[in-house]
Amino acid sequence: MNLLFVEDNSLLRHHLTERLTTAGYYVHAASDGIEAQYLSHEYTIDVAIVDLGLPGIYGFELIQKLRDE
Repeated sequence: MNLLFVEDNSLLRHHLTERLTTAGYYVHAASDGIEAQYLSHEYTIDVAIVDLGLPGIYGFELIQKLRDE
């Protein structure tokens, strides 16, 4: 399962990406909404875990864009 994980805290992003990968997910990790939107165009995403307080594109706005696409 392809997972998009968006978190601006680098340490949290790193550790959760490792955990999710170990659990068998293929994780595409992004540090902000703009990078996440790019990754969503490049890869087929099954699930997105999005921090709401993101730089670039706010989390709710990113979720709405992902749903619209």
